[in-house]
Amino acid sequence: MTNHKHLKYFIKVWLIPAIIGILIAVFLRSNYFSFVRITGVSMEPNLVNNQITLLKKKARVSRGTVIVFKAARSQSANTGLDSLALRVIGLPGDKISFLRGHLLVNGKQVNESFLTASEKAATSMSVDSGWSLNSLSLNSNWPKNQRNIKRVAKGTYFVLADNRLDPIDSRQYGLVKKTDVRGVLSVFPWAGKKIVKNVNHTSENFYR
Repeated sequence: MTNHKHLKYFIKVWLIPAIIGILIAVFLRSNYFSFVRITGVSMEPNLVNNQITLLKKKARVSRGTVIVFKAARSQSANTGLDSLALRVIGLPGDKISFLRGHLLVNGKQVNESFLTASEKAATSMSVDSGWSLNSLSLNSNWPKNQRNIKRVAKGTYFVLADNRLDPIDSRQYGLVKKTDVRGVLSVFPWAGKKIVKNVNHTSENFYR
C-alpha cells in the first residue's frame, strides 16, 4: 500500500470518526450533560466531598431534585465556590414553613426520609418557634427584591442543604433564580441503592 493510500485509509478509518466523536461529545457536554465533582459537605451524607456526579442540563426541576446553580455573590464569598449543589424544596408559588419539627410545603409535610433525625432538627436554625418563608425573607442576606414575601417568587426556587447544620441555602441567602440553574444532578448506580434513591428519586415521593 502506497503512502498516499495509507494516508487516505488513516483519514477515513481513524481521523474522521475521531473528529466526529469529539464533536458529538462537545455538543452533548455543552447542551445536555456534564460531569460534576462535589465540593464541600453541604449535601452530606447523600453527596460527599470529591464525589463525581452527572449533571443533566435539560432535566425538569421538581420538588426534591438536587440542582447545581450559580452561587449568589454572598454565598460565593462565604464558601469560596462559584456553584453549589442543593435540594429544591419549593417551586414558584409555594408556601414554605418549618413548624413543630416538620418541614411543610403548602401545608403538607415533606417526606425527609433522606435525612437523619439530627439533620431534620437542624432545619430550625435554632429558632424554637420555627420559621416561615416570610420570616426568613427579612434576613439582610436575602436580595432586596425578595424581601417580605409569603410565597416562592416567580422564576425562583427555595433550596435546602441536606446537611442542615451548614445553612448556606435559602434559609440564609434567599431564593435561587431559575436562570442561574445549570441542571439537575444525578448519582451513578455504584453510589449505592440508598444514595441513588435519596438523590435521583426523591421527587417521586416528596410528601409523607
